[in-house]
Amino acid sequence: MSARKIAAWHEAGLIDAITRDRLLAYEAEHARPLALWAVFGIGALAIGLGLVSVIAANWEDIPGQLRLSVHLALIVAALAALFLREQRLAEASPWAVEALLFVTAALGLTFFGHLGQVYQPSSPLWQPLATWLVLFAPLLLLMGRGWPTALAVLGGTVWCVWEYFGAMTSNGMARDSEYLWQVWLGTVIGLPVVLALAAASLRAQSQRTDFWRRLEQLALAYAVAGASLACALASGGGYGDGGMWWDDDFSIQSGSVSLVTGLALVQARPG
Repeated sequence: MSARKIAAWHEAGLIDAITRDRLLAYEAEHARPLALWAVFGIGALAIGLGLVSVIAANWEDIPGQLRLSVHLALIVAALAALFLREQRLAEASPWAVEALLFVTAALGLTFFGHLGQVYQPSSPLWQPLATWLVLFAPLLLLMGRGWPTALAVLGGTVWCVWEYFGAMTSNGMARDSEYLWQVWLGTVIGLPVVLALAAASLRAQSQRTDFWRRLEQLALAYAVAGASLACALASGGGYGDGGMWWDDDFSIQSGSVSLVTGLALVQARPG
């Protein structure tokens, strides 16, 4: 609200002098120097891009252990800011906590990629993804407030289970095994849907109802996408051709996990 508008209201007789003075004092106390912030933001962005360019140009010349140490230090600093300043950040803006939490999880995920670049291990991708979930999913679930962190949890879980499925089928292990192994893989693919049940159960007991609702919606969207794909394959004759990807036992087990979760979800939802 501008001082000109307040003066115009006073001149028009809409507010008295006391109200005018109180409005002006309030606006002066809560004024935000947006132009100054924009200048500082542009300057910080330019400096940051310059540093990124210098680092990228000399990336191979920087020792791997030094790069990993700096990366790990950034993660520790972000975690310290979350645990020590969460309340203060939340009072300033809930989205500040959400943004810092998402950046922390992203730093953790890229750290495993960085490890792979430096040491070049031969482990399949699902293993570092599973490690990241074990380390960072609890943090996201405990502090998450909106779509970004909910999407990080669900997206990381889906990515991990499908990487596991791909690793197990590509080495011939699943194809050479019989019914029980296919049932296991079908169960694994359906596991992300269970997050909808957990979210619905916790929504009534938590103050972060928006986060749990969004996580539930994302997990249900995954279930709907899987069911739609199965229906499309069935209508196109995609089953019964002997391929592991669309084997009947695998698909039935994956659908059963989603069905049981859906039935439990009806009872668990607070409304």
